[in-house]
Amino acid sequence: MSKKVMFVLGAGASIPCGMPTTKQISKCVFSGDGYMKGSVDAYYQGEPTVDHMGRPNEHVPRVSEAARIIRDVIVACNSCYKRGRELTYESLFDVAQQARDDYQFVNDNSALSPFHCLLQPKVKDILAHRNGLRNEKWKYDKLLTELCTYIQCVVWHELEILPSGFDGYNFLLEAVKDDSIRKCVGTLNHDTVLEAAFEDSKLPFTVGFGPRSGDLSFWNPELFNEEGVTPVFKLHGTINCFRYQKDPQKQSSVLTAICHSNDPWHARDSCGHMCTPFRASPPLVIGDIVTKERQYREDIFADIFTEFNSCLRDTDAVVTVGYSWRDKAINAELLSWIEQSERKLVITVNDCDRFLRHCRFGLTIALEKYERDGRISLHECRAEELKWADIKERVLN
Repeated sequence: MSKKVMFVLGAGASIPCGMPTTKQISKCVFSGDGYMKGSVDAYYQGEPTVDHMGRPNEHVPRVSEAARIIRDVIVACNSCYKRGRELTYESLFDVAQQARDDYQFVNDNSALSPFHCLLQPKVKDILAHRNGLRNEKWKYDKLLTELCTYIQCVVWHELEILPSGFDGYNFLLEAVKDDSIRKCVGTLNHDTVLEAAFEDSKLPFTVGFGPRSGDLSFWNPELFNEEGVTPVFKLHGTINCFRYQKDPQKQSSVLTAICHSNDPWHARDSCGHMCTPFRASPPLVIGDIVTKERQYREDIFADIFTEFNSCLRDTDAVVTVGYSWRDKAINAELLSWIEQSERKLVITVNDCDRFLRHCRFGLTIALEKYERDGRISLHECRAEELKWADIKERVLN
């Protein structure tokens, strides 16, 4: 039987295709420039609207100021940021979601008590009603909820842009066309560049959603096991995926689907029935380290993570491209997998020295243990310059 290769992709594969960097998206989140609150519970690109008295919509100024305050609190409390590391929107979302869930007793976390004590006095002014400026007094948990929604929506819209090309995925397209191997793909990117690249090359693949039904394609994890298609596991979700409620009277009618329409709030199924996003929620994308590990057990992420692990078990080699190795749950699975004999892990990076300085401790130990016998190797090359032929021999031999 031919060998099976799994490709694990990070943002470094999409950035050469014209996608914004984490730093650029974070800048949008902290500034709030160019965003407004829509009539539904979501944020959009555009100039802030005004109410009947001519007052600008108050949501974006409030949440973006809260984002900057929370950033400053995190930076002041965490020594790693004092060494020059910048806080990203992912870490901000992680902390805001944990703080909200703790405050609402969804997931108790006593370690956050000092954080609440530090933060609440600093956001007191944001919560307050101001005559002529703000027409609503907010509660502390509403602010955290709005901030989480705002971050998800900014990520959604910043990644909606069309790719300038598929340079960062050319190596993968070459590998998928190689009939001498079996292949599967795990991607940590929210964007849809990978799907566009497969469609442009007319390569059969599945991300776990069925055929189009009206404006929607509904979730069906059994599709990952179909013959003749490359399974693509979108481990961190995707910007065009929503939870839809077909019947507002029935909680059980909530289904997950990809929306093919530009208006996910008025999507219709094949029968013409209107499907409304559940609780007006933004797309299913997930946040930073702690949040990711928890959410791999929730929603469709539990199915995706299970299928990813099942596929990984009988994989002979893994190639990571553009992945910073910052996801603890994914790292744990890959490092556990490499413990089995005769398996190979090839990590492609832009700069080996920089990668080794910033990678997690667990990977450092694995490199020391397995690099000598060739089971783990670093390959210095940018994603857009990578060729499947350049690493195929190292992967398969």
